Amino acid sequence: MKNSNFRLRQNTKESRSKKVIISAIVLFIILLASSVFAYKYFTKPETDKNADDPTITSAKDLQAEKPNNQKSDSTPSGVTAQEVPVSQNLSVNISNFNQAGGMVTSKAGITGSNTDGNCVFTFSSNDSRPVVEQTSSNKGSCAINISEVRFDKIGVWNLDVTFFQNNTKASATKQVTIN
Repeated sequence: MKNSNFRLRQNTKESRSKKVIISAIVLFIILLASSVFAYKYFTKPETDKNADDPTITSAKDLQAEKPNNQKSDSTPSGVTAQEVPVSQNLSVNISNFNQAGGMVTSKAGITGSNTDGNCVFTFSSNDSRPVVEQTSSNKGSCAINISEVRFDKIGVWNLDVTFFQNNTKASATKQVTIN
């Protein structure tokens, strides 16, 4: 007996509908997984996205790097830099600014002082985060080397160098160009 309804290797309506259902389920699972990934990635706070960036140093890391016995000639506890009086005897002169080899370097001379203090180099520009570096003075001068990747844009920046000593300060400002 021959059955005319059976043909070898031919899809039936039932097997075709199963393939469509399975394909739809697989597609749904892929879309769901990609949606969950996108939601988790794009709702992270900005600090979490940069957590693996080795060029970002947190304030906690900077505090850990500072020796406990370092004497502070900058500002007394609880006083902001703006509240420190300007010294009539001290003056600061930005004597050198250079950018080469991926580094921004600057040097400032201090007159009117025979003891060491602290210098704070602050680079600021409109619509940019400031770049700040503190160093100790050495024989009447302060110098810094900053990686140029810390600057978030190229162009004109204001360089402010403030020298702190014995609860007084002196500062100088200069416009510089970061390329």
